[in-house]
Amino acid sequence: MKKTGLLFIFCLLTFNAFSQVKFSLKLSPAIAMTRVSDKDGNDGINPASNGSGVGFVGGAALDFFITDNLAFNIGLNYVSTQLNEKYGYPGGEYSFKRNVQYVQTPVTLKAFTNEIATDLQLYFQLGPTINFKISEKLKSSNVSGHDPESDDKIVSPIDAGLYFGAGVLYKVGESNALFAGFYYNRGLTNVTLTNTNSVKYNDYARTHLDLIGIEAGIRF
Repeated sequence: MKKTGLLFIFCLLTFNAFSQVKFSLKLSPAIAMTRVSDKDGNDGINPASNGSGVGFVGGAALDFFITDNLAFNIGLNYVSTQLNEKYGYPGGEYSFKRNVQYVQTPVTLKAFTNEIATDLQLYFQLGPTINFKISEKLKSSNVSGHDPESDDKIVSPIDAGLYFGAGVLYKVGESNALFAGFYYNRGLTNVTLTNTNSVKYNDYARTHLDLIGIEAGIRF
C-alpha cells in the first residue's frame, strides 16, 4: 500500500513538473563536414578531409516544459550526411565520398527568453545526440573501376554528438508557433571502424562528422 501511494505521489509530481507539452516538426538543410586528425604523423599516411558536402535533417520533437521558459526536449530525426576523406601515401592518394544516413535521438535542454517583441521569443538549445546508422553508401572515389556495391562499410553503427542551437519563435494564435534558427551538431566519437576487409582506416585517423545547418518548423 505504501509503495502504491509513493508511486501515485511520484506520478503527480512528474505530471506537475511537465504540465505543458508541445509537439513540433522541423526541416533543415545543412552543410556536412568531415573533421579528420592524423593518429601517427610518422607512418607515411596523411589523412585529411575531402571537402564538405550536403546534409539534411528532418524530424519531430516533444518539449516538456519545466517552467515557462525552460523545456526538456526529446526528438527523433532522420539525418543524411556525408563522410568525405582522403589518404595521402608515398606515390599517390586515395579519396572517397560516402553518404551516411542515421536515425538520431537528441536529448536537450531548451531555454526561451521573455518576449523581445509581441509574440516573439528567442530560444537556445544544448544537449547530446545519439545517431544510429541505417545506411552507408560509397558515392565516389578516385579508384577507377571501383564497384560501389562491393565496397566495405567503414562507418561505425553508433555515433554521439553535441548539439548547440539558437533561433526565434513566433507565436501564431493561442497554441501554435513558427520557429527558425541555426545549429551546430559536433561529432564526438570516431566514426571509422577498426576492422574492415581491406584498409583499417581507424589505424591512421580519427574521423568525426559535423553538421552546420538552418532549421525551420512549426510547434503545436
